[in-house]
Amino acid sequence: MQLNHSVTFKDPDTGACTNSIESSWRHAKVVMPQYHRKKDFFPSHLAKYMFMKRCHTLDLDPTVELLRMAGQVYDPTRNEEEVLEDYEIENEEAEDNDFN
Repeated sequence: MQLNHSVTFKDPDTGACTNSIESSWRHAKVVMPQYHRKKDFFPSHLAKYMFMKRCHTLDLDPTVELLRMAGQVYDPTRNEEEVLEDYEIENEEAEDNDFN
């Protein structure tokens, strides 16, 4: 897709600016490896870029923030048996749905 910058940089109706998204995309591409790029990994690379940008913008330590977020997703108070039981139930339900 090509942009015609001779017409306008900013949409007069929405206020959207092409420079902002072009700049963001350029910075996002920098964190992707130069060699052996695989489309399957683009979402992960983009998520990493967004996470690091958020940490930088809010002046957060990425390691601390990652551990804080992981603690929200994974409940450390649950024991291994409870986690395995839930996993088995979810897999059984998924298998049942596959056959329906």
